[in-house]
Amino acid sequence: MTMKQHNSSAFGAWEYDRRITTVIPYYMDMCAQILDLAAAFSFEKPNWLDTGCGTGTLVQMAQERFPDASFTLCDPSQEMLCTTARRLANKGYSFFCIPSQEMDFIEEFDIVTAVFAHHYLSLEQRKQAVSRCCSALKKGGVFISFENVLPNSKAGKTAGLKRWAYFQQQKGRKKEEIRAHLQRMNQQVFPITLKQQTAILQECGFKTVELLWASYMQAGLYAVK
Repeated sequence: MTMKQHNSSAFGAWEYDRRITTVIPYYMDMCAQILDLAAAFSFEKPNWLDTGCGTGTLVQMAQERFPDASFTLCDPSQEMLCTTARRLANKGYSFFCIPSQEMDFIEEFDIVTAVFAHHYLSLEQRKQAVSRCCSALKKGGVFISFENVLPNSKAGKTAGLKRWAYFQQQKGRKKEEIRAHLQRMNQQVFPITLKQQTAILQECGFKTVELLWASYMQAGLYAVK
């Protein structure tokens, strides 16, 4: 697999965990929703791929709930992976410094998760990433994705951004920080609508696509192969 040493996160690995909950509403609740859904599929000893794993927060939570699971973690940032490896030391997990759209796993996993990993990509790259996630799953496996989403209308986008800005303000972020973060839209992050996300999942071959969560300008979808 090709090595990559960059990503487009607004934060470096050293500050990511501290700051992500001041930017993404309900971030830890989203992770909990993923674990609840994974449990509902009742895989006995799930083989789990977390792509765009960041600093390993989700897997750290998952390993406590699924002690018999095997985990593979991918991220395009070597810095993030090093942080994750330290956090999950001596667990025997596999780590790959690679973006989703370049993975080459074939029918290896029961669960694939991608949390705020694909909205950095162009539309074509996103399709490639989702396709690779689908290929990585065994038949009957589940793909769970959380991303920033684009509202359907200009008015919806305006209201959504104002509400999101207010959330960050309540979390103590400065006006300049908030403005800079929201200006990343369509410059560093490229959200698409829920309808577009659903269409991509269906085009990539998933037989079942469902909404798991939606709030502010974030949403979670899951798809079964």
